[in-house]
Amino acid sequence: MKRLFLTLSILLFFAAALPALAQGGVGGDYGLGDTAKAAGLKNETPVPVIIGNVIGTALSMIAVIFFILMVYGGFLWMTAHGNTDQVKKAQDTIIAAVIGIIIVLASYAITNFVFQSVGSGGGPGGGGGGGVPLDPGASCADETEADNCDLIDACRWVDNNNPPNFGQCVNS
Repeated sequence: MKRLFLTLSILLFFAAALPALAQGGVGGDYGLGDTAKAAGLKNETPVPVIIGNVIGTALSMIAVIFFILMVYGGFLWMTAHGNTDQVKKAQDTIIAAVIGIIIVLASYAITNFVFQSVGSGGGPGGGGGGGVPLDPGASCADETEADNCDLIDACRWVDNNNPPNFGQCVNS
């Protein structure tokens, strides 16, 4: 039983990395989109979204397995009638289920955090776009939103508190 939990935990730890690997680390898809187009396949849903859905489904199944193990452990405990061996087995099942779900959720959270941090391109404290333009012809005057303004090289957002425009995108 413990070996099964350990194996599942390790597999899910590595499976949590699949979305980032499918994106090619920092945004590429390793040519999967081009290959799908060349093969005549409709590429309406990006590969990272599909892999994310698969991982979400797997995590849902893990939650169901956790619930079943908890109910099974509780049933064993309630029907032990003072049998210390059965109580011990029930406690071990419940403890293993809790440790397994903690490992699975922690590995997912850590992997998700690491790949979001690496993907953002920022240093300590997160990061931004790093001055990557939205499109090659974008200019400061074209933008009316602070988030888009910050993504254009040599532009910065200035708050002016004048309705209806509460700010302005200007050259740095």
